[in-house]
Amino acid sequence: AQLAEAQRAKDEVTDFLTRAIGQEVILVRAGYKVRPPTDGFINNKFMVCGKKRVIEVADPERAKYYMEMFNRRASGASSDDEIVEGVNAMGYRSKIQNRWDKKRGKVIGHRGGVKLTVKELQRKIQNLIYAGIKCERWTNYLPVKAQYDGLISIETFNRANRGKIYIDYKNSTDIKILYDQYPEKVIKRRSKYNPLFLFKFILCPICKKQVFGSYSTGKSAQKFPAY
Repeated sequence: AQLAEAQRAKDEVTDFLTRAIGQEVILVRAGYKVRPPTDGFINNKFMVCGKKRVIEVADPERAKYYMEMFNRRASGASSDDEIVEGVNAMGYRSKIQNRWDKKRGKVIGHRGGVKLTVKELQRKIQNLIYAGIKCERWTNYLPVKAQYDGLISIETFNRANRGKIYIDYKNSTDIKILYDQYPEKVIKRRSKYNPLFLFKFILCPICKKQVFGSYSTGKSAQKFPAY
């Protein structure tokens, strides 16, 4: 009887999680928020057709830091080091979070409260939610327009990321996320078959590996091809 009761309780937990997580996935794909807010936002609850829904709105205390990051990087007038120094001078410190002991269910410490770094800046400005776009595992990594606006516009997001991540937004149902988009950058591709180095297929008599060709610059500033 005890084993049957334990199995029934375990099945009940499984059924509850299946219903709860399944509904959360549906809400995420519809553009709503189901988890704790992203740094720079706070959760706001409201009623939709008699049901409670959650969206993110700008945090009156921390949203200014992220808007400053995006606007200064989009302008191109400041380097990443200067942006980090300026945001830290505004009083930025990472959000303090509790550290929990999963076995005892108690708070055992805290983390956060540190200054912004260049690497952290470059990671934060690639977060699509600040432009009002969701793209995560529960959306099958497909972009979805959130039911709320981000802290900055999509144009500002694209300028701040400088082609590393580009949001191609036509309408709420036609969104594409593109990576490494540099249309203004002219890429000069080298030819693998250079007529000045016709014998690269010959193997080295010592190591039996393919030889490489390069130019040597002389005192007259002229280049001389050699293997």
